[in-house]
Amino acid sequence: MKTLRIELSWTPRHYQLEAARRRRLRNVLVWHRRAGKTEFCAGLLLTEMLRHPGLYWYIAPYRNQARRILWDRLKSLARRLITTGIVQVREVEMALATTGGGRIELHGADHPDALRGVGLRGVVYDEVAQMEPTTWEEVTLPALADQPGAWEIFIGTPKGLNHFKDLYDRAVAEMEAGGPSYASLLTVDDTGVIDRGFLERAKRIMTRAAFMQEFYCVWDAGGVSLIDPADVAACELAEAGDPRRYANGTCVVGVDLAVRGDLTVAVVLERTGPRWILREMLERRNVPLLEQVEDIARIMRDYRVSRLVVDRTGLGEAVVETLERRWGGVVDGVIMTPQRRIELVQDMRLAFAERRIAIPPHDGLRRDLAGIRLDWTNRGQPRLEIDRAGGSHADRAMALALAVSAIGSYLPGAEIATAGLTRPSAMLDDFIGGL
Repeated sequence: MKTLRIELSWTPRHYQLEAARRRRLRNVLVWHRRAGKTEFCAGLLLTEMLRHPGLYWYIAPYRNQARRILWDRLKSLARRLITTGIVQVREVEMALATTGGGRIELHGADHPDALRGVGLRGVVYDEVAQMEPTTWEEVTLPALADQPGAWEIFIGTPKGLNHFKDLYDRAVAEMEAGGPSYASLLTVDDTGVIDRGFLERAKRIMTRAAFMQEFYCVWDAGGVSLIDPADVAACELAEAGDPRRYANGTCVVGVDLAVRGDLTVAVVLERTGPRWILREMLERRNVPLLEQVEDIARIMRDYRVSRLVVDRTGLGEAVVETLERRWGGVVDGVIMTPQRRIELVQDMRLAFAERRIAIPPHDGLRRDLAGIRLDWTNRGQPRLEIDRAGGSHADRAMALALAVSAIGSYLPGAEIATAGLTRPSAMLDDFIGGL
């Protein structure tokens, strides 16, 4: 019988996993952003499914997130196994299975009760900081209890002092005491897999706190937002946000449109000397596009608007065309591509850092600004990750960013580029030897 070898496109270097050569029940891997945590675990799950048939799970905070993060990668890694018939793909169930009884399933932690009542040989929990501890404390741990040699791996990057930090601290203490746990914390200096030029570019577009957390695994880095909360606080002004204080100065307006669910937000900035003060922030939810146009028309009547910047993506195209017919060259429709969003947010970040804008002490706007983070695709390209909080998808922040873009502060040199990235590596054989 011909032996089929799984070819992993990783260079076996850097990862110090020799200490895991003996069996560990609980493994906590705190590795920097883009360090290859998920790829490592994908290879591990496939290898274990073949070597020790049984049920294995990969769990992300949400089922759709599990599909986006791992499903295509897992199938790609198992391509030769699939084409030779050793592994079958179950698309609807999001599972891989072998005729010998091995099975890998992808799940979300958002419905933990649906995960009960099975026996597991191994579980990988990804983005642990975003999950409720009940997922492993009450659901999966009992499922592992009656399986000899069963194991669980927690992977992620720090997101503050939370239960992921507690898991890591306990694993360190148990490992040092000779217990059944293993802990690993790796920064970019430990792995060396990310190009230094890329890191320098990331440092320029991220706050120091976010950079230290994402790439140096600092647990309490003082915040994770792309926009420094200290800069936001320094730009807050009690008198901002009050339309009655409008002094008939030149204004710019940013509008983030929404059709359903999200907020439609319009932000008016008035120039007062070297600063632009937020005079009004109009918020509307679940209103027809025609009413949104009427809201904008009212703003155009109430203020001396020199430039109106509107998100024209999707159904916003019809709104922008209507506005252009009424106000011509004053209107600027913006297609919100991923790169354009990053440029807008970076421009806004600089406006806060340079104290060129003043905003009201508004809890919703604070949450929106704090919920904008920079992440990286599998190919090392930057992308925005935006939290949904308080019924907003950073809609207030994006309307503000559109308004800020209208004050002429866009920097041509702000375009983000990446180059020279090396895909991460893992000492998979060493780690597997301990399972």
